[in-house]
Amino acid sequence: MISGKGMRPGDIVTASNGKTIEVNNTDAEGRLTLADALVYACNQGVEKIKPKTRHRKFVIRVVNLIVDLATLTGACVVALGPSIAVFSLFIVGSKGVFTPNDDLAKELFQASEASGEKFWRMPLEESYWESMKSGVADMVNTGGRQGGAINAALFLKQFVDEKVKVDAR
Repeated sequence: MISGKGMRPGDIVTASNGKTIEVNNTDAEGRLTLADALVYACNQGVEKIKPKTRHRKFVIRVVNLIVDLATLTGACVVALGPSIAVFSLFIVGSKGVFTPNDDLAKELFQASEASGEKFWRMPLEESYWESMKSGVADMVNTGGRQGGAINAALFLKQFVDEKVKVDAR
Protein backbone atom coordinates (compact mmCIF):
# COMPACT_ATOMS: atom_id res chain seq x y z
CA MET A 1 0.00 0.00 0.00
CA ILE A 2 1.49 3.31 -1.07
CA SER A 3 -0.25 5.33 1.63
CA GLY A 4 -2.67 4.96 4.50
CA LYS A 5 -5.40 6.17 2.13
CA GLY A 6 -5.01 3.21 -0.24
CA MET A 7 -7.88 0.76 -0.69
CA ARG A 8 -7.67 -2.34 1.50
CA PRO A 9 -9.76 -5.48 2.05
CA GLY A 10 -12.83 -4.72 4.13
CA ASP A 11 -13.29 -1.19 2.79
CA ILE A 12 -16.79 -0.28 1.60
CA VAL A 13 -17.00 1.92 -1.49
CA THR A 14 -20.08 3.48 -3.02
CA ALA A 15 -20.46 3.38 -6.80
CA SER A 16 -21.88 6.33 -8.72
CA ASN A 17 -25.30 4.62 -8.86
CA GLY A 18 -25.40 4.40 -5.06
CA LYS A 19 -24.69 0.67 -4.75
CA THR A 20 -22.22 -0.28 -2.04
CA ILE A 21 -19.33 -2.67 -2.62
CA GLU A 22 -17.26 -4.46 -0.01
CA VAL A 23 -13.68 -4.71 -1.25
CA ASN A 24 -12.54 -8.27 -0.61
CA ASN A 25 -9.81 -8.28 -3.25
CA THR A 26 -7.78 -5.18 -4.06
CA ASP A 27 -6.48 -6.82 -7.24
CA ALA A 28 -9.97 -6.49 -8.78
CA GLU A 29 -9.88 -2.70 -8.72
CA GLY A 30 -10.44 -2.38 -12.48
CA ARG A 31 -14.00 -3.63 -12.25
CA LEU A 32 -14.75 -0.92 -9.67
CA THR A 33 -13.73 1.72 -12.21
CA LEU A 34 -15.54 -0.09 -15.02
CA ALA A 35 -18.70 -0.23 -12.89
CA ASP A 36 -18.78 3.58 -12.69
CA ALA A 37 -17.94 3.82 -16.41
CA LEU A 38 -20.98 1.63 -17.20
CA VAL A 39 -23.23 3.83 -15.05
CA TYR A 40 -21.81 6.89 -16.82
CA ALA A 41 -22.37 5.34 -20.27
CA CYS A 42 -25.97 4.52 -19.41
CA ASN A 43 -26.53 8.08 -18.22
CA GLN A 44 -25.06 9.58 -21.41
CA GLY A 45 -27.99 8.24 -23.39
CA VAL A 46 -30.58 9.64 -21.02
CA GLU A 47 -32.34 12.49 -22.72
CA LYS A 48 -35.20 14.53 -21.25
CA ILE A 49 -37.86 15.38 -23.83
CA LYS A 50 -40.84 17.66 -23.32
CA PRO A 51 -44.01 15.59 -23.90
CA LYS A 52 -46.94 16.83 -25.94
CA THR A 53 -49.32 16.40 -23.01
CA ARG A 54 -49.44 18.25 -19.70
CA HIS A 55 -49.72 15.06 -17.64
CA ARG A 56 -45.99 14.36 -17.57
CA LYS A 57 -43.11 16.73 -16.95
CA PHE A 58 -40.74 14.92 -19.31
CA VAL A 59 -40.09 11.66 -21.13
CA ILE A 60 -36.75 9.90 -20.87
CA ARG A 61 -34.96 8.12 -23.72
CA VAL A 62 -32.31 5.65 -22.66
CA VAL A 63 -29.23 4.03 -24.21
CA ASN A 64 -30.25 0.56 -25.35
CA LEU A 65 -26.89 -1.10 -25.93
CA ILE A 66 -23.45 -0.98 -24.35
CA VAL A 67 -20.64 -3.09 -25.73
CA ASP A 68 -17.62 -3.14 -23.44
CA LEU A 69 -14.41 -4.71 -24.71
CA ALA A 70 -12.31 -4.97 -21.58
CA THR A 71 -9.99 -7.53 -20.05
CA LEU A 72 -12.62 -8.33 -17.36
CA THR A 73 -10.48 -10.99 -15.67
CA GLY A 74 -7.47 -13.20 -16.15
CA ALA A 75 -9.79 -16.16 -15.56
CA CYS A 76 -10.91 -15.95 -19.19
CA VAL A 77 -7.34 -16.14 -20.42
CA VAL A 78 -6.82 -19.22 -18.23
CA ALA A 79 -9.97 -20.83 -19.63
CA LEU A 80 -9.66 -19.84 -23.30
CA GLY A 81 -6.01 -18.95 -23.85
CA PRO A 82 -4.62 -15.77 -25.41
CA SER A 83 -6.19 -16.09 -28.88
CA ILE A 84 -9.93 -16.14 -28.18
CA ALA A 85 -11.70 -12.95 -27.13
CA VAL A 86 -14.22 -12.77 -24.28
CA PHE A 87 -16.84 -10.07 -24.07
CA SER A 88 -20.20 -9.54 -22.48
CA LEU A 89 -23.01 -7.58 -24.02
CA PHE A 90 -24.29 -4.83 -22.03
CA ILE A 91 -20.94 -5.83 -20.56
CA VAL A 92 -18.01 -7.08 -22.56
CA GLY A 93 -14.87 -8.69 -21.17
CA SER A 94 -11.72 -10.03 -22.83
CA LYS A 95 -12.01 -13.07 -25.05
CA GLY A 96 -15.51 -14.44 -24.22
CA VAL A 97 -19.06 -13.18 -24.78
CA PHE A 98 -21.45 -12.71 -21.87
CA THR A 99 -24.93 -11.72 -23.04
CA PRO A 100 -28.49 -12.87 -22.46
CA ASN A 101 -29.38 -11.69 -25.99
CA ASP A 102 -28.98 -14.41 -28.65
CA ASP A 103 -29.59 -12.09 -31.63
CA LEU A 104 -26.98 -9.62 -30.46
CA ALA A 105 -24.47 -12.42 -29.84
CA LYS A 106 -25.08 -13.68 -33.37
CA GLU A 107 -24.38 -10.22 -34.83
CA LEU A 108 -21.17 -9.90 -32.85
CA PHE A 109 -19.98 -13.35 -33.88
CA GLN A 110 -20.62 -12.47 -37.53
CA ALA A 111 -18.57 -9.30 -37.08
CA SER A 112 -15.81 -11.23 -35.31
CA GLU A 113 -15.61 -13.74 -38.15
CA ALA A 114 -15.44 -10.96 -40.73
CA SER A 115 -12.62 -9.28 -38.79
CA GLY A 116 -10.74 -12.48 -37.97
CA GLU A 117 -11.17 -11.92 -34.21
CA LYS A 118 -12.07 -15.02 -32.20
CA PHE A 119 -14.77 -14.86 -29.53
CA TRP A 120 -16.38 -17.48 -27.33
CA ARG A 121 -19.79 -17.20 -25.68
CA MET A 122 -19.71 -17.61 -21.91
CA PRO A 123 -22.67 -18.38 -19.62
CA LEU A 124 -24.19 -15.82 -17.29
CA GLU A 125 -24.96 -18.30 -14.51
CA GLU A 126 -27.17 -16.31 -12.13
CA SER A 127 -26.75 -18.84 -9.29
CA TYR A 128 -23.10 -17.73 -9.01
CA TRP A 129 -24.35 -14.38 -7.72
CA GLU A 130 -24.65 -16.01 -4.29
CA SER A 131 -20.85 -15.85 -3.97
CA MET A 132 -20.99 -12.08 -4.57
CA LYS A 133 -23.26 -11.28 -1.64
CA SER A 134 -21.94 -9.28 1.31
CA GLY A 135 -23.11 -9.01 4.89
CA VAL A 136 -22.17 -5.31 5.07
CA ALA A 137 -22.71 -3.96 1.53
CA ASP A 138 -24.82 -4.63 -1.55
CA MET A 139 -22.09 -6.91 -2.95
CA VAL A 140 -18.42 -7.84 -2.80
CA ASN A 141 -16.08 -7.02 -5.67
CA THR A 142 -15.01 -10.65 -6.29
CA GLY A 143 -16.72 -13.99 -5.75
CA GLY A 144 -15.13 -17.36 -5.25
CA ARG A 145 -12.13 -18.58 -7.22
CA GLN A 146 -14.24 -20.82 -9.44
CA GLY A 147 -16.26 -19.07 -12.13
CA GLY A 148 -14.23 -15.88 -11.79
CA ALA A 149 -15.07 -14.55 -15.25
CA ILE A 150 -18.78 -15.22 -14.75
CA ASN A 151 -18.67 -13.55 -11.33
CA ALA A 152 -17.01 -10.50 -12.90
CA ALA A 153 -19.72 -10.27 -15.57
CA LEU A 154 -22.47 -10.66 -12.94
CA PHE A 155 -20.81 -7.93 -10.87
CA LEU A 156 -20.71 -5.50 -13.82
CA LYS A 157 -24.30 -6.35 -14.73
CA GLN A 158 -25.32 -4.59 -11.49
CA PHE A 159 -24.19 -1.27 -12.98
CA VAL A 160 -26.05 -1.37 -16.29
CA ASP A 161 -29.45 0.30 -16.41
CA GLU A 162 -32.28 -2.25 -16.57
CA LYS A 163 -33.61 -0.70 -19.79
CA VAL A 164 -30.27 -1.30 -21.49
CA LYS A 165 -30.49 -4.98 -20.54
CA VAL A 166 -34.09 -5.36 -21.65
CA ASP A 167 -34.03 -3.26 -24.82
CA ALA A 168 -30.66 -4.40 -26.15
CA ARG A 169 -31.54 -5.15 -29.76
